[in-house]
Amino acid sequence: MSKQYLYRVSILNRKNSHPLEAISYYSGESQHDIVNAKNYSSNTTDNVIWNMVATPGKHSTLYTHLPEYIKFRTFKKDLMSNARNVLWRNVFTREKRDDAQFARLFEVSMPSFLTQNDAVEAVTKFSEVLVKEGMIADCSVHSRQKSLNNLSLLDKFLAKDKPQKEEAKTETSLDYIGYLMCTLREYENGSFVNKNREWNDKKKMELWRKKWVEILANTIENANVSSEQKKVWEEKMTIYSEYNQIKASIEEEKPQLITAKAFAM
Repeated sequence: MSKQYLYRVSILNRKNSHPLEAISYYSGESQHDIVNAKNYSSNTTDNVIWNMVATPGKHSTLYTHLPEYIKFRTFKKDLMSNARNVLWRNVFTREKRDDAQFARLFEVSMPSFLTQNDAVEAVTKFSEVLVKEGMIADCSVHSRQKSLNNLSLLDKFLAKDKPQKEEAKTETSLDYIGYLMCTLREYENGSFVNKNREWNDKKKMELWRKKWVEILANTIENANVSSEQKKVWEEKMTIYSEYNQIKASIEEEKPQLITAKAFAM
């Protein structure tokens, strides 16, 4: 991306991109279109510190056949085909028109002073909001830093549960960027059906933005950094009308110090 946004939502369509081409960039994993025998190489591998296909929990009844669908793996060792590849190949197959829309992309920025785990946890929380709506969200977090500062493969699975040591945090002037590429169609009985037009509703879009601003505000508030660093990002977030209300709510939830005078009889 040539320009970085605090929060942006856009629609991807077949006229401008192929789902596997798009997700190869966002996930940092090269993809192979087995139908057309075409490879989509990723040039972001060193920048992607984490990715995940977010789906309903195993006990959810929202997508009855999703566990089997998502467990598909290729037997060709030279391909990086996986659940992500299967998902977006199915999305592409379902869309017949040349200009058909196939995904909604959420692009969010997070301050560089966060740990990688904090950035991952924030995007994970936002993905849970979208998944509850009925979407499948293919998520990733990018850092402009080189791979020496990336999470290990094991850490990618344990990222939100494993605290990062303060001395392992690397300072950078470039912020983290989260991408959530979401399906547009309902998923029923093992296949995609009609597009959910309610997801295009203006009030729904405003609610999702509010949820993200709330998640990010709480993440920044809990970050172990100086008040000066937090203030820079707090000023950035004032462009959102809902931020002041969210910030006031955070302040109200802070524990209040009780002095001895309060107990005087």
